[in-house]
Amino acid sequence: MATGQTGLRITSGSHDPGPDAVVGVNDSITATATAVDPEGRLDTIEWIDGRNVLVFQTDDVSGTEATSTVSFDEVPKWLRAGYPTMVTATTTDGRETARVDIEGPAVRRPYAVDIVDTTMPLSGGDRFDATISVEDVGDLQHVGPSEQEIRLRVGGDRTTVDRTTVDLGYGQSTTIVLGYDTYPVQQAVEFPVRAEGPDDADEIDVQVGPAEDTTPPEQDLRVSITDVDDDGVRGGESLEITAAFENTGDTRINTVAQLVSVGKGAVVNEAQVVLDPGETHELVFTYKTYPVKTDVTFEMAVCTPYGSDTVTVSVAAAGSDPDRDGPFGVAIFQVNDPVAGGDRLEVAASFVNSGDDRGSFTAELVVGDEVVDTREIEMAGQSTAIRTLGYDTYPVTNDVTFPVTVRTPDDSATTQVEVFGTDHEGPVTASITGTTAPVTGGERLDVSATVTNDGTATTDAVVELVVGGEVVDAKTVSLGAGSSQSITLGYDTYPVKSDSTFEVTVRTADGSVATPVTVYGTDGDGADESSESGDESDTKSDGSDDGGSASFGVSIDGTNAPITGGDRLHVSTTITNAGDADGSATASLVVGGETVASRGVSVPAGGSQPLTLGYSTYPVQQDVSFPVTVRVDGASASTSVSVRGVSGSESDAGNGEGSDDSADSGSTDGGGDETTGESGGATDGTSDSNASGSSGGESDGTDPANGESTDSGDGESGTGDTGEANGGSTDEGGETGSSSSDTGVDEDDATETDSSTDGNESS
Repeated sequence: MATGQTGLRITSGSHDPGPDAVVGVNDSITATATAVDPEGRLDTIEWIDGRNVLVFQTDDVSGTEATSTVSFDEVPKWLRAGYPTMVTATTTDGRETARVDIEGPAVRRPYAVDIVDTTMPLSGGDRFDATISVEDVGDLQHVGPSEQEIRLRVGGDRTTVDRTTVDLGYGQSTTIVLGYDTYPVQQAVEFPVRAEGPDDADEIDVQVGPAEDTTPPEQDLRVSITDVDDDGVRGGESLEITAAFENTGDTRINTVAQLVSVGKGAVVNEAQVVLDPGETHELVFTYKTYPVKTDVTFEMAVCTPYGSDTVTVSVAAAGSDPDRDGPFGVAIFQVNDPVAGGDRLEVAASFVNSGDDRGSFTAELVVGDEVVDTREIEMAGQSTAIRTLGYDTYPVTNDVTFPVTVRTPDDSATTQVEVFGTDHEGPVTASITGTTAPVTGGERLDVSATVTNDGTATTDAVVELVVGGEVVDAKTVSLGAGSSQSITLGYDTYPVKSDSTFEVTVRTADGSVATPVTVYGTDGDGADESSESGDESDTKSDGSDDGGSASFGVSIDGTNAPITGGDRLHVSTTITNAGDADGSATASLVVGGETVASRGVSVPAGGSQPLTLGYSTYPVQQDVSFPVTVRVDGASASTSVSVRGVSGSESDAGNGEGSDDSADSGSTDGGGDETTGESGGATDGTSDSNASGSSGGESDGTDPANGESTDSGDGESGTGDTGEANGGSTDEGGETGSSSSDTGVDEDDATETDSSTDGNESS
């Protein structure tokens, strides 16, 4: 930062999470910077993609000091490649700060995790093994920690039973086996098993049945339920069952005791029992009951392979007082919150008449000490009914949460509700209202959209136009509560040869909407023959009037490999034209599926033209070899090249022509940061050699209509403003990344008493 400076300057800048953290590619991240101008003429704060040196967001500011924040739903690609986010500030009188680098967190390589095989079927006590496929699905240019922990987790609480670490490079995959010894069970059980990495997981259900003979020949473990604490327990609350275990045999016993809901045959809790001969031990089992709407009784059992004991428990209706004096109970069934302040809040409640005679009563809805609604209800004996009470909430400024109570003369039930204030920030959504498609390749495509603020407070929202996964245009709009605004986003399409149809997406932080568009190629039926689409788009720029056509071929004559990571790779080619007309085309250098350099070339009929393409490789830490491909029109040629690793995480080699930034490899030490919040998985990313030496752009040259027209100069071509920091494709663009209606309850459709089996459900 501008330490010691007194004039216009950036005084602070940081990412959250910061450089000491390790994050995944799908994690959200923010960057914040503060600018100061003692003269009080601040005008803008500009945010810059550190790899391609492109401005992706400009915030208007004023005064002597201003702070700007940019948010990303996922980690932008320049941070994944180890480049910083840059920021600069300008003033109304034309002054500008130097660009300031803001280092981001280490970004671990993303691994896909899939369970591909298991050892099912199983009997209790058998070993369960899962065969798990782990694949690196990251980009070629992605750097960061590659050693990651894969866990096998079991049950609803996801207990970790096995784990291992894997270390993969770009495009690599491996298969691992994780497992554990299952518990012996007396009844068949089913539970989830989950294979989990830091950024992906796969889950399946596993069935374990009882062994063929789970009962020992002699009953030497006595099981007895000694206490049941279900007094006053309401549906949704927990009850406790105490069981005593006595080893009456002559040998040590090590087994599992299970608490079973008999009506469902479901194991709801379990514990290990270890007893020496003659020893006795008590265990307390806890069971969270289902929020039943009527009073119920059901059976619970404590089971072991040696024996079991059963007891009947009672649970009162959720929200009701089992010790009430009168027959009329109540439980809250459904609420339509959250609602906006001033809107109607409605509470649907389940009322029960536990007496034998028909009766009537007044139900009240109470907020604070005030009765805000009442309802007269008449019910037959031994029946239930659902009725709705409600009131118009107060128009509060801030979001509030408070209790509401429904009461009868004999009972009451309370729940918490939420009311949004007038300053509540709601979602900002977009809808596409039209486009200028179809257009001819090379022309500008505009997309019209309506952006709506569904919240109750004024908000600023970034709206992006996304094509082929890349942000090609973005605007910031300020929207009042409940208001909408029409905007137009657009970009210059690429001069494609053939007609192309693809999707364009308008995206906000809260959602996106897409529509298909068509771009006519210069050789397509829909193209305007008179339009000028650039000197690289017309493959028949000469000689086409006589009906002839060009036919291109390409061969690779040599490269300057092997080179050291960070040095520039040159690929020498010969472009041929076997057609009967002169023609022009674009030659592209492709690495790992990404176009890293391109140049226009003109070749006479029957002739040839030498051409050299190049890009600045990435400063890898270990030696790597990978293929490079040159594509021209429909022809291509490939060769393998080698890049030597450098000794450290930074290279002194040139990082692209004209670069003012050394090629920081971004091989950030993850240190002891944990990958999942539970264990220290992501460590030092020393395996960056797997990033095939490519530091070039991301735009895929195979379908240029889906990319921007600034697809890459290689530092030589002049076909676009090349990203200074990499000499590759400047494709990054600007990555930034309640209803108040009726509760929907049919009051006349819920009047029957619930069966007692509801009480057997476990939440």
